[in-house]
Amino acid sequence: MTTTFDPIQLDLETIRSCRDSIKAHVLDLDGIYLPTLQEKVRTLATDINQADDQARSTLALLPAALQVRAIQSTLNVLIKEAAQSGPVPPQHVAEVSSYLEDALNQTREHYNALSMRLDNLRAFDTGNITDLQGSLNQQLEIQEAALNETEARRERYAEHKRTLNAAMSVIEDKNMIDRLIPLLDAFKEFDPKTPQASLVRAAVVSVQNILRMASESVKYVDLVEARANVQAELNSITEQLGDIRPRIKSLQQRLQQLSTAQTLEQNVTRYEEQVRKICTALLTFIDAQPAPSSVSIVEDVEAFIANAKALSDNVSDLRARWK
Repeated sequence: MTTTFDPIQLDLETIRSCRDSIKAHVLDLDGIYLPTLQEKVRTLATDINQADDQARSTLALLPAALQVRAIQSTLNVLIKEAAQSGPVPPQHVAEVSSYLEDALNQTREHYNALSMRLDNLRAFDTGNITDLQGSLNQQLEIQEAALNETEARRERYAEHKRTLNAAMSVIEDKNMIDRLIPLLDAFKEFDPKTPQASLVRAAVVSVQNILRMASESVKYVDLVEARANVQAELNSITEQLGDIRPRIKSLQQRLQQLSTAQTLEQNVTRYEEQVRKICTALLTFIDAQPAPSSVSIVEDVEAFIANAKALSDNVSDLRARWK
């Protein structure tokens, strides 16, 4: 007899990838900064396992619940009796009706069990993530701007320190004058007509004048104090950077967590939509079966068997490919 059952078309690769991603994201979000969402994620970890186990169980147990062989055997008796004596006795109609009712009830139980697990998944909600992301991005922009300004300020003070170090190095080398003056005196004995002697003497005098002018205009103690002030500012800037960088890292981590939560919710939805097709097929199968009538009992049972066998073969194939 021709079946009216439409096979369940599941994208098993989507189911597998979403399920694996959900489990990975649940681990990634352990310790998320939002306590409420953390609790939802922990509940989801249980819900996804229960839903997947229930789907496997439904696919595995449904063929037995449909009782196709027992109903087929009873139908054969009905057909034989109908051929021999005409109308099917009421007790036989009641017997086969009982088989059909039991098969449909068991199918409904599988539907209810799986539907409940999927309803739990459908209830998963990450909340107002978009608003939270907007707020965190604003805070991140502020902190990154502060970081750039502070690093630029540190570089300016570092340059000031290098300049002061260079100036102090010059003053620290002022004792060179003591070594240059004897050299100058020695050149006084040289013939001034010697070009080389004149050049060296002029150079020595020039260096002596520069160092004396520097010594008179800049006090070493002033440079020491200035460098200490610059170093203090550099230390303060370093502390500020030590505060800003962890804040930026924390904001980035929170944004990553929210992004992961969004992906998690998408995968939960995709998984639930795919597995929900099993429930839809079971409910359609149940609703399509008419109550057996003594007038058309054979036709009614044959229709049930055709649809039940198609459903049984379908779910058995899905179970074999479900990983």
